[in-house]
Amino acid sequence: MTCHRIMDMRKPLFLALWLGVFTLSSSGLAQVPAPSPRNTPLVALIRSCLPAVVSIRTLTPLDKADTYQVRMGSGSIIHETGYILTNEHVIANAVQGAVTLNDGRTLPYRVIASFTHEDLALLKVNAGNRLSSLRLGRSHDLMLGEPTLVVGNPGGLTQSVSAGIVSGLNRAASTESAFLPSLIQTSAAVSGGSSGGPLINALGEQIGVITSKNTSLENVNFAISIDRVRAILRPLLAIEERYGIQIDLDIDPFAPIAQVLSVQEHSPAARSDIRKDDVLTQIGNFQIHQGFDYYLALIDRQPGQPLDLVLQRGQQELRLRLTPAAASRLKPIAPPILVPGLHYSVANGQWDRLPDWRQLQPVACGLTERVGLPPTLGLEDHFALQLHGFIQIPREGIYTFSTISDDGSRLYIGNRLIVENDGLHAPQQSAGHVYLKAGLFPVRIEFFENSGGQSLQAFWSGPGVQYQEIAGQHLFHATLQERPPEPAASSPLPAISAGNRGP
Repeated sequence: MTCHRIMDMRKPLFLALWLGVFTLSSSGLAQVPAPSPRNTPLVALIRSCLPAVVSIRTLTPLDKADTYQVRMGSGSIIHETGYILTNEHVIANAVQGAVTLNDGRTLPYRVIASFTHEDLALLKVNAGNRLSSLRLGRSHDLMLGEPTLVVGNPGGLTQSVSAGIVSGLNRAASTESAFLPSLIQTSAAVSGGSSGGPLINALGEQIGVITSKNTSLENVNFAISIDRVRAILRPLLAIEERYGIQIDLDIDPFAPIAQVLSVQEHSPAARSDIRKDDVLTQIGNFQIHQGFDYYLALIDRQPGQPLDLVLQRGQQELRLRLTPAAASRLKPIAPPILVPGLHYSVANGQWDRLPDWRQLQPVACGLTERVGLPPTLGLEDHFALQLHGFIQIPREGIYTFSTISDDGSRLYIGNRLIVENDGLHAPQQSAGHVYLKAGLFPVRIEFFENSGGQSLQAFWSGPGVQYQEIAGQHLFHATLQERPPEPAASSPLPAISAGNRGP
């Protein structure tokens, strides 16, 4: 199913017209006496949710000099410190952007992180005060027919609301740059400018992020499920890679409280006396209401910067100090004699997970110019493929790598697992972040096919690299069969998978 994004795109305007923004504050809403039959539960729900929904306007350049396109979308405040959840396509390619709050203030935003292939982005505004926020709910137990509410900015009409029901579950759709699984279908009306706004349940909890609609049908609109948002939070933020800190503390982003699941021995968290089953409630001045918030609290933290924690251990409230260590970084290698392309090896067998290549005997080897299935081999079912060589990184910074595969795949940079996309599945996408310096790094991609369809692609984005398939001009192999390092025995970095393809 191919769907259309629902961002409103206005005619080109000169930059000077940027500030022509009209807003509506909920303080201007009519106040009706509480006993009135007009004060229905829906009215109360809308009134409570409006302050946590924002409108987003961006400027994207056009081909003509000094002309820009005004693009409009929506977002939801998910923490009172100013973190905003929206679609990636709402802020894509923007040279300038602003968020309009419910009280009428227009503030610049900062992009914290985004995933193009998930169509999700996290923004931050500095409002100078605590903001109203939406509590994130769960979407694993949604029922067909339960009521939904959409609040957004269709056509620039801020604080517009529409009501509907959950009309479909576990949908999947393709947009211009993303295949989106785990979608919620809703009958609540959406239009251009609604993208990024919240889908809200009867409890006032956000259960989805409005992303697209089927324009060939009536009232068939889609939202990324909030459980999908929770699942990709850690790889989206990539705290260790992005900020270079090491804490070694695991908290479930799905949990209603920030309860510690595990603490690695001899880690900064262990040295601070944090223990399994402790419940974190505050880091510095940052209030932690649920497991999801813990990861937001680590944004912009630096190695060696002490963090004052408040936690609950049984019936006792404790105050501890944790000092993050510096995370290890992958280092480029001294370039050997290289030629374009990657080495590949093929082994036969039947698996439902990726096999250990050290235990396999290759039946075919060769060279390929790109990441994919070598077309000359005529591979069908029951085989494994390994590609290895080197990748040239053009500039220092955070890079996002992803694979789309049917069946399972993994992508390593050096000895570090970056993308985990293992298992039996239809074509699905999985991604991860890594901080890399400019230079040459070993790369290895592993893939297996059980039966049925088969496919393998790899993508990347980063400093100066827009989201795209990894081109052969960046891939090399050594003339002396220099082999990239084997994966480390340590547990893999958090990674995400996009789930099975829907109907």
